[in-house]
Amino acid sequence: MTYEYHARILKVTDGDTLRMDVDIGFGMWRRNEPYRLLRINAPEMKFKAGKAARDFLIALLAEVGMDATIRTEKSDVYGRFLAEVELSDGTNLSDYMVEHKQAKFKEYA
Repeated sequence: MTYEYHARILKVTDGDTLRMDVDIGFGMWRRNEPYRLLRINAPEMKFKAGKAARDFLIALLAEVGMDATIRTEKSDVYGRFLAEVELSDGTNLSDYMVEHKQAKFKEYA
């Protein structure tokens, strides 16, 4: 089952991980939680390409804004929820990062 929520992006951790406040309904929020972008893998931060991917995502959010709709159904082995993140202008972050060669598609178990 997939769940959809309104979220506010707080911080870009790397090219495929965000910290967000998520409105889970009835006035309740999950605050400052890590979310991994579903379907993609960006380079690790120890590499120059990893820092470039993070900075690319930060620049996009500065331009479009930090409000988003997320769709999630499961978490990864590190306890982060895997999420499709769509910005207020309709941009899907996973697709955007791949289209701009900042990440590659990847399936998660």
